[in-house]
Amino acid sequence: MIALEELINRESIPGNFFAPEVYVQGDMELGLIENRAGARLIALPDTLLRSLYTSLENEVGPAADLVLRQCGRWWGKNFYRRFTTEVSEYYGKSLAEMEMVEFIQSLKECWKPTVGA
Repeated sequence: MIALEELINRESIPGNFFAPEVYVQGDMELGLIENRAGARLIALPDTLLRSLYTSLENEVGPAADLVLRQCGRWWGKNFYRRFTTEVSEYYGKSLAEMEMVEFIQSLKECWKPTVGA
């Protein structure tokens, strides 16, 4: 039988870091969207993204793919740094110390589309 004192003193297991109801926070009055770490987020409509790509293609022609690849590389490096920092702080251990299943689950939850998006 487990002692009540042992249950009370046991460390709690953190939940899903990317749970939409706690990860994304907004202030409708100020028009801000932030993540749980306080970093600002931006919501871009699909129409804007398609227009940017079309405009880039018109401006630089075949070099558009190279420009987008470089932008993606820059964004990916910054995403990885932020992901590593936020997840490590939340779970109290580095990504290298995490079980593979924990890491994969965090990565899946990060990219999981929200309902109604």
